[in-house]
Amino acid sequence: MNDIGANHQHAAFRANVADRFGVLPNFFCSASAAPGLIERLWDCAQSAYLDSPLPSLFKERLFVHLSRFCPVRYCIVRHVGFLIGAGRPAGDATGPAGTVAEVLSLLQRPVPNSAAFDRAVSRFLDRPVPEEIPASATPFEYELFDVLTILFLDPLASGRAREAMRAAVGETNFEYLIAYLAFIRAAHYWTETHPDIEYEPDMLQLMERHEELARVLLDPADADQTRGASERATALIALRESEERFRAVVDLVPDLLWRIAPSATVVWHNDRWHDYTGQASHADTGRGWMDAMHPEDRDELTRALEDGLNVGSRYRQEHRIRRYDGAFRWFLLRGEPVLRDLLREHFPGCALVLVRVRGADPPAPAGVPLAPAPALFPSGDGWRIARAGDAAAQQFDTPGLLAALRRPRPWDQE
Repeated sequence: MNDIGANHQHAAFRANVADRFGVLPNFFCSASAAPGLIERLWDCAQSAYLDSPLPSLFKERLFVHLSRFCPVRYCIVRHVGFLIGAGRPAGDATGPAGTVAEVLSLLQRPVPNSAAFDRAVSRFLDRPVPEEIPASATPFEYELFDVLTILFLDPLASGRAREAMRAAVGETNFEYLIAYLAFIRAAHYWTETHPDIEYEPDMLQLMERHEELARVLLDPADADQTRGASERATALIALRESEERFRAVVDLVPDLLWRIAPSATVVWHNDRWHDYTGQASHADTGRGWMDAMHPEDRDELTRALEDGLNVGSRYRQEHRIRRYDGAFRWFLLRGEPVLRDLLREHFPGCALVLVRVRGADPPAPAGVPLAPAPALFPSGDGWRIARAGDAAAQQFDTPGLLAALRRPRPWDQE
């Protein structure tokens, strides 16, 4: 193709872009050293952004929100223009123009903390049916933006966030959103690697007229703050998933397990405790669990707990626990003090592991072997299982651990 033909084709491309947006973004005037390349990026923009069936205003507001994360400010400046009438939101000629006040409200919305991210994910997972993409500036829209922030900044960090989005908007809209996030990330990367892309004259004039808007748009500090919040949210979600895996494991163990806080109150039981004692779930927390202990054993157990919580001493003794039918059976109680720093504050306090003594109701006779109780600790993506007397702990991934703990033991065959 000769130069005249190439120039004509290039002019036609720019006219097409300007007709769609109502203005020619300098973004699509870059990479002149590689003829035809920017046209391919335009193809991506059309499929994932402009022609996506997601609502136009939602798409543009999401683009602006996610552009808070980009240290290069071209994208946020240009797309704010699309929102307030300097161009067309998501290329939609029928899209309504917003106001500077509405845009400032979106840009100055506080960066959600880890707890807010986690609440949004939990609410989405609890939704009975998916919902349509919401209207602008609604609580549902903001929660979508929050969860999409996690997926945008660190897509590998949380399967839970992906499942939350599917539950919130359905599988089809989820895929459209993921494609759109991919384009926004590509647009940010393009501007970061082409920092010479200049603001258009219409946006320079707009920022001259609105100093507060200009200050917010050109300040990259918000990007750093938002990225930090996302990292904290990712860590929180990973912690919750780890906790869920832990609960799945310990509810398969035939032993009775519980955890005691520094206040000497029980804050967690596994399901085996409820199955054996028959206590209602509200009755066994706090200090109500002590009601299941034999009255003659309670003073000694209380002293042992105080020592474990105050000075970090271990405890290993036989006590009687009342079964759901009122009968008392002998158990080996083993108390393991857990340091906050060791487990990163996952399980503070003292964890007691109980293993039922083989045989009958009277005190266990001398010489009857008692199986060592497993102690479980989180370790990376799996769990460390340590048994009393082991020289070293073994390492298992979660499926391997489940198999190891489900092996029958002699006293389970009564």
